[in-house]
Amino acid sequence: MSGFGSSVPAAAVCGTGLALCGLNGLFFMDTEPALLLVSGWLAVSAAMAGGWVLRWRKSERRRLLRESPLDGWLLAGPFVLAALYGLTLLAAKALSVQATFEAVLGWAFYGVVGVAVYLAAGEKGGRRLLETGWLAVGGLLAVTGLAAVYGLLPLPGAVLRTADREIAAAGARLGGLLQYPNAYGAVMAAFLLERLVRLAGWSAVDFSRERRWRGYRAAAWALLYALCLLLSESRGAFAALLIGWAAGCALLRGPARRRYVLHSGVIVAAGAVLARQLAAAQLAPAPLPGLLALAAVLAAELLLAGLAARWREVRSSSSARVGAANVGVAGRRAAAEPRRSGPGGPDAAARGSGAAGSGSRLWRRPRGHRSSGATRSGSPAGRFSPRRTAPLGRALLCAARGRPGARAPQAPPLRPAPCPRRSAALPRSGALRRAAACGGAALLLAAPLAALAAAGFPGRLFRPETWFARAAMYGDAALLLRQSPWLGQGGDAWRQAFRSVQSHPYVGNEAHSGYLDIALDLGLLGLAVMVLWLGAAAVRLFRARSPLLPPFAALLLHSAVDFDMSYGIVWLLIIAMIGMAKAGGAAQTEPGKEREPNPQTEVLGQIRTLGGHAKVRNKKREPDVTPNARTAEKLPRLMRAVSGFVLCVLLLAASTAGFLQAESLRLYRSALSLEEAAGRNSPSASTQSQAAAKTQGNSGLSGTSVSIVVSSADAADDANAARNRQAALLKRSLACWPYRTPARLALAGLSAPPEAAAILRAGLAYDAADPALWLALGGALARQGDLGAVPAMNRALELDRFDPHLQTAALRGLEQLARRLSEQGRPEQAKAAAAAGARTYARYAELADSVRTSVQRNDRRFRLTAEAVILGEALRHMADSAASSQARLN
Repeated sequence: MSGFGSSVPAAAVCGTGLALCGLNGLFFMDTEPALLLVSGWLAVSAAMAGGWVLRWRKSERRRLLRESPLDGWLLAGPFVLAALYGLTLLAAKALSVQATFEAVLGWAFYGVVGVAVYLAAGEKGGRRLLETGWLAVGGLLAVTGLAAVYGLLPLPGAVLRTADREIAAAGARLGGLLQYPNAYGAVMAAFLLERLVRLAGWSAVDFSRERRWRGYRAAAWALLYALCLLLSESRGAFAALLIGWAAGCALLRGPARRRYVLHSGVIVAAGAVLARQLAAAQLAPAPLPGLLALAAVLAAELLLAGLAARWREVRSSSSARVGAANVGVAGRRAAAEPRRSGPGGPDAAARGSGAAGSGSRLWRRPRGHRSSGATRSGSPAGRFSPRRTAPLGRALLCAARGRPGARAPQAPPLRPAPCPRRSAALPRSGALRRAAACGGAALLLAAPLAALAAAGFPGRLFRPETWFARAAMYGDAALLLRQSPWLGQGGDAWRQAFRSVQSHPYVGNEAHSGYLDIALDLGLLGLAVMVLWLGAAAVRLFRARSPLLPPFAALLLHSAVDFDMSYGIVWLLIIAMIGMAKAGGAAQTEPGKEREPNPQTEVLGQIRTLGGHAKVRNKKREPDVTPNARTAEKLPRLMRAVSGFVLCVLLLAASTAGFLQAESLRLYRSALSLEEAAGRNSPSASTQSQAAAKTQGNSGLSGTSVSIVVSSADAADDANAARNRQAALLKRSLACWPYRTPARLALAGLSAPPEAAAILRAGLAYDAADPALWLALGGALARQGDLGAVPAMNRALELDRFDPHLQTAALRGLEQLARRLSEQGRPEQAKAAAAAGARTYARYAELADSVRTSVQRNDRRFRLTAEAVILGEALRHMADSAASSQARLN
């Protein structure tokens, strides 16, 4: 693929990442911009896939077939998950067709983006664009979040403010564009780890004009990421950061590890200073003083980061110069020797070996050597021993004597001379490195606590209430998983069904575990597929010794205790890290700059970054394709065309479904806007009617009253016309996408009871676990006087028993049913409806009493409402009176 061909998908991926930041991280798929973006990607990918398969060039075919099976699995993982969601639809296992279709669209979108990243990472220009996009996404999230804190950018929902100290120790937490502090903190931790590993691989020259000050730029971004992480107050993000930091420290060696620890301490300490100031102001500081403090701390941090990069390099450079001087002295001494033949002649000197070759010190005569006579080897006094003269000295000797054709041997790696200032009591290797690693970890843990100690954050850090709530949530999720353990129950299974299994009234539309959420959606089979896919990606990153391994581990670990995987931006970052791992060592440099050899580090041989530990590949020429690939290469063109046609059809079908869903959403919102306009006009019409009645009764001005009545009648006609237009829009919305339950509920509310019941029954085929749908069906049947309302109401209460408004609405519907049946002269059925209502009220009162006396948290504020008490007494009275009248008749 040409450079331009790789730059196009890279630019598309970068633009998509920035767009997802503006869409709140793609947490909600059912929005018009998100649906149009995803559907556009799928449509373009279908067209390009079709053209690529039909015009499959030999070079591209051999390049594809040359890739390892691991690469193929990394590309196919998202598509396999999308196919599993489709399988739940075909098997009629999905609780919500709408949510399952959204999951299919999402995973197909992640798959085509992964292919684009893979193609872009194969070329140098594409890799640079991907790295630029990585920095742009992280910078946009960090800058917009801090701009909201300092009052420079109004972002609704960017800062979570609450008086509950269990939620926010400082009274406010930063959520940024993601509007959720925990996920925002995890993303910032990933970007921070990536910058720290980059800084560890850069020396002092990267903090100079020669490398365009890229070290200072990376340190500045790292400080912003650390500050955003601290302001999020996410305990899980802190834990994920520590684990990822430890992984990076374990993979680094030598000076790179030392720089890693130093940069970590400097950056986190500087972020802690700023975080303490902002926490004291509850994330609402005065703009000018706050920005001045930010600039001052940033300048100090950059200064310390430069010093951390240069620490001990002066000593190393002086050691390198000493070693080079020793080599020069050895060469000059060897060149100054007179020519001699025999054992002590130049041939013997050329074959010798000595300490000068190591560059650490000159060769010295043994103690007790005499100035005359012969040595044990037979060489005269004052000559180099044939066994001790260095190969490098031989080369220098030959060059000094002008011998033509002298071949310079491969010199062994040079070692610095021992520094005289080093104490012999200090350990040189393991103990010092372990102490430095432990010190850096202590700084990472202690700095955030010290920063927010005044705000009471350490007390919130170790509070067990949140963990107990999540433990109860995980237990309820296990009960839900047992209902369909292998294939799951489709998209958003937890959100659709958690109210039916929750043990106490907590609030949790998300399972707070990405892996558990996948298990509920796709069963254990889907969970195994995702774990294998992510595990293969981790293996790829580990083999490449990629600096993206620590942030990759941090995101995956935090997703185990929170719902980061519900954000599309998180999956985009994960897929980008997987794709950029293909670049290998090239991913360790800044965009636009290749790492140049450093003479100082070449002499010392001590700068060993992550990429330096990668396994050396065999230099032998490998075949272009494997034996199995040769067979696949000879597949007939017809089979390639059929496979390409099937791929294009599937992508186009998904894209078409996305466009239809977007159009359905547009029509539904248009209908809602008409309803709001009708609601604003209806009070004026009623006011005009009351004014007309008052004017006609008091003043007797018939002309004025007639005009007001006429205008009132016109307003009523306008309202009816608006209702008709609204119903037409809702019907068109359902025609485009019949799985939209809110549109179905709105249309049922505008229809007569028989039509409403038919509309709602049709919706149950697509969303069988929605309590609002069952409640609306029960209300429509109750208005008709149908006893089928009783099981519908009971089913709604089974799906959500801790909703006080739902319980009250069910009692209201049952009371209305009993009265209507009594008015229609159907006492037996009225008695049955009243008795059912009385039993429902008794269960409601018992459940409310148990919640009131329980020690569990009542986040949903479940209680026995006053209206429910009145309705329950009325139903009990109706049931008792019906029973007494039946007894008198008997």
